[in-house]
Amino acid sequence: MLLTLPDRQSGYFGLELHSFSEHAGSKRFEINPQKKKRFEIICNVTGLEMCDLAVLTVRLVRSFEHRNFKPVVYKDVNLDQTVEEFISFVTQDVSTRAGLPPPFKKFDYDTMKIIHQPHGAKTNELVMSLEDDETLILRDGCRLRACGIANETELAFFKMADYEKFKANPQTEW
Repeated sequence: MLLTLPDRQSGYFGLELHSFSEHAGSKRFEINPQKKKRFEIICNVTGLEMCDLAVLTVRLVRSFEHRNFKPVVYKDVNLDQTVEEFISFVTQDVSTRAGLPPPFKKFDYDTMKIIHQPHGAKTNELVMSLEDDETLILRDGCRLRACGIANETELAFFKMADYEKFKANPQTEW
């Protein structure tokens, strides 16, 4: 059984239930035992609501000309943290993450831009769109939620100097 609960950001989210009972007008829901511990940690220990945490995909862009990028998925990201905190976290994680090739680990990423927001149209660009920099590039001092990031948003993490060079002459090598 799936329980659908209201969510401020996206409307609804589902939670798998182990059992459901109704007695004298009151309803009792029990969460699937495998999911219960994770749910309790998220809600009780951190004091966050479910809609305060998101799954974000960060596309590590090493080269625009060669379309060289690697997606990395981050679960349970707090949307109330600042852009600087998230960039610092991702930079630290990328440098130590197993499975990433060394060129991606050692690259000097410095800027994040929204590639795709949930329930929106995707661009035809293979790496990322070169438009709407004013609204889509994440600003320092801003919270992730205030920048327009929601659950299942895709972000690009790149070096701004390389992006500006590619934007001036958007030619690919292959």
